[in-house]
Amino acid sequence: MKRIGHVLLGLWIISLCACMAPQSQVRLEQDLAEMKRRLAELERRTSGVGEDGLLGTMDRLAESNRRLAETQAAVDALRVEFQSVNGRLSDQDTSLQRMRDELALIRDDLNLRIEALELRLGEMNAQPTAPPPTTSTAPKDNPETLYTQSLALVREGEDMPAARQGFQSFLKQFPEHALAVNAEYWIGETYYGEKQYKNAILQFQEIIDNYPQHPKVPSTLLKQALAFRALGDGENARLLLEKVVASYPQSPEAGKAKEKLQ
Repeated sequence: MKRIGHVLLGLWIISLCACMAPQSQVRLEQDLAEMKRRLAELERRTSGVGEDGLLGTMDRLAESNRRLAETQAAVDALRVEFQSVNGRLSDQDTSLQRMRDELALIRDDLNLRIEALELRLGEMNAQPTAPPPTTSTAPKDNPETLYTQSLALVREGEDMPAARQGFQSFLKQFPEHALAVNAEYWIGETYYGEKQYKNAILQFQEIIDNYPQHPKVPSTLLKQALAFRALGDGENARLLLEKVVASYPQSPEAGKAKEKLQ
């Protein structure tokens, strides 16, 4: 490679000398000296690099370019993912705010419907109801017997007025008995069994108002909801069913209320 360079340079110099005038000799010699210097510098730089070395350098450059391209692609992918995550976070913030707004509306709506329910109960309380019987044929000296006999009549479903009379007698004679609240509940059941739904609702409300912590309250709310539904008042029925689920989620009545809500 060096010999070819020298030969070409010599031929170029001879051709210039044949054609050039004597006054250009000095400039030619200067140009020739500069070209020799550059050629020597080039030979010095490339003297230690053979063809294999040049190919290796080119391969390394190609590998570096490939890695650079991969890195740039990864950076671009991360940028796209970051923008996507930001977009999802923004969507989640919007959804959370929408849920907060909806819950606030539901809470306000429930408060309004509770007020309407209380107003309706007040109106029903103002209506005349059938006077309770004042006599009882059940024993007066044994509360358990009186309670059991009255309950049997309810479960048989044959004589609701007699069952109601028995429970009313029980409450009159033994108002502080441990089964007094249960007797109140079963009086409501007798009204419900006779389809006297308004009287049943009022009777159940007595338990809710006077014994709010009693274990019988979930059953009372559930039955009151069914009485409202039987009257065609689906809104108040649904409100009471939702209250059973929300206030007593672990109770058997909550499971029944969920079924009724479906």
